[in-house]
Amino acid sequence: TQFIRTVRGADDAVVPEVTITGLTAPFGDVFNSMTKLRTYELRDTLTLDRGAHTIRLGGEARRIFKGLSIGPPTAGTFTFNSLLDFVEDKPFRQTLTVAPDTGVPTNFGRYFTLYETGLFVQDDWKINPRLNLNLGVRHDYFGTVTEREERLSSLVLGAGESFREQIASASIGRVDRLYQPERLNFSPRVGFALDPTGSGTTSIRAGFSMAYQPHHGQSISGARALPPDAIQSVIQPSNQIGSRILYGIPAPFNPEFARGLNEYGGVRARAGERPVRITGFVVNPEIKTQYSESWFLNAQRRLPHDWAVEVGYVGTTGINLERIDDINRFNGDLLDGREDRTNANFGVLLFVTNGLTSSYNAMTVEVRRPFSRGFSLQTNYRWSKWLDTSSDTSTGQFQDNAEPGKGATNINCLRCERARSMFDIPHRFSSSVMWTPTFFKGSNNFIEKLSAGWQISAIFTGQSGRPFSVWDGRSFSQGGDYNADGGGGAVGGGFYDRPDAPETGTIRSSFSRQDFLNGLFDPGVFPKPAPGRDGTLGRNTFRGQRYITLDLSLARSFAVRGEKQLQFRLEAFNALNAVNLFLPNADLSLSTFGKSTQAFEPRTVQAGLKFVF
Repeated sequence: TQFIRTVRGADDAVVPEVTITGLTAPFGDVFNSMTKLRTYELRDTLTLDRGAHTIRLGGEARRIFKGLSIGPPTAGTFTFNSLLDFVEDKPFRQTLTVAPDTGVPTNFGRYFTLYETGLFVQDDWKINPRLNLNLGVRHDYFGTVTEREERLSSLVLGAGESFREQIASASIGRVDRLYQPERLNFSPRVGFALDPTGSGTTSIRAGFSMAYQPHHGQSISGARALPPDAIQSVIQPSNQIGSRILYGIPAPFNPEFARGLNEYGGVRARAGERPVRITGFVVNPEIKTQYSESWFLNAQRRLPHDWAVEVGYVGTTGINLERIDDINRFNGDLLDGREDRTNANFGVLLFVTNGLTSSYNAMTVEVRRPFSRGFSLQTNYRWSKWLDTSSDTSTGQFQDNAEPGKGATNINCLRCERARSMFDIPHRFSSSVMWTPTFFKGSNNFIEKLSAGWQISAIFTGQSGRPFSVWDGRSFSQGGDYNADGGGGAVGGGFYDRPDAPETGTIRSSFSRQDFLNGLFDPGVFPKPAPGRDGTLGRNTFRGQRYITLDLSLARSFAVRGEKQLQFRLEAFNALNAVNLFLPNADLSLSTFGKSTQAFEPRTVQAGLKFVF
């Protein structure tokens, strides 16, 4: 059983969130928002030994409860084109979650429950002393989401032969379920271990498996501030969305938010008014279960003096991976001076669906020696390549994450996003050493006692830099949003179109650390596409600086009395004080474009004492 309760913000927060193009982070008050998570889980495994067969049968069941967005309403968001516009109180967009009939800010608490089960059977078959075979199968069921008060809302696709036609006539409203869960998620597992010589010094192992994964809980449960209970409303007069922004702190009441809903779940408008748009977070009712296929082959050899070496290959492919993208857009939308959208009732429609793929292939080499005679070593090298069409639907995997949760630049060309993953690290070397010195063994009793028992450890890591994309965070009116589709699929909004590829020879193939500090590129080398057209520059075409770090530690335990001990430990993280830079700012709209303005932690030294009794 697991219980988690988180609370953030303050009950009396009144300052709306403020976002300014060209600044990397918004600011403003965050209202009190409470999240409650409760997980109940049962699992068990039965093992049967039947001669050469060891059979394992098992299962697990989980009940997951999520209480989300419990707390006072938010103050909304005002977005400005520039710092000057902020000084002059001229936002170009306002976003606020309100009750559609009153226009008053409202919360949108939801209490979701879902059930998951898993069953498996595996047979470890010892065919003979030199060959073991592993056979198994697993079944996973990931149930649909229910809401305690039956307040489930999502997208209801309309009539039409093409998906775009179905979106154009779609509505948002109450649904019985967000999606139909799949019940045939069977995944095989097979592997073998072979001793080719029978001497016990060499082994060859190989295996294949499938693994189904549940939908991202945060993605599915994002479908909550939706009609008929609440709407995430947007006013942006420059794009013919709504008529007027009322700006102030706290945000003043705007009657345009209180027009009620039409039959499609969009906001009504009075004669002569332009309707406010709704931003929706919806789930594909036909979403499939995402899964991966993995395989490996390796050979191990035991060497004299307890040394061992292993060489292997590992591969993984991701299929039907989850994505979140704004499906209510098309290239050239803004060329007529207004934001039409595929479905004019809505603005951004973030659609939780499938379609992503990934592939990972790696060669690995490992040399190791277990702790013996005061020394141990484990050294690894990995040469790999990782490709995908989008690296993740949620951000934050890396401290220097430069990817703002993006969808496809062109909603109709997901294959155009296929490129190096943000996780792609072609070369990675790591080594860990532990040593207990015995220099003064056999010396006089005092010196031997003083020097004995010390343990010295070191961990070294060196790896290639990660890829990044060059993109433009400006709106269409500022010269960005090159394909004029009104933004894109970024979770949380924003613009991120990529420019045209620079001419050959205008950008070097490698960069020094100083280049990352001074700026890798001149923004002018990236041509702007013609309005309404996608840029030709690929995704993740550039790579950040390599990463190197060495961690050291010195430790010893001193006997005090009886079983009592005093443990001393001295540690140095990044002992070489290597400067490992963050990925450079990749947004062409920033004055710091192409520059790494932050670095990972410098050398840190700490000492500790622990009394054990």
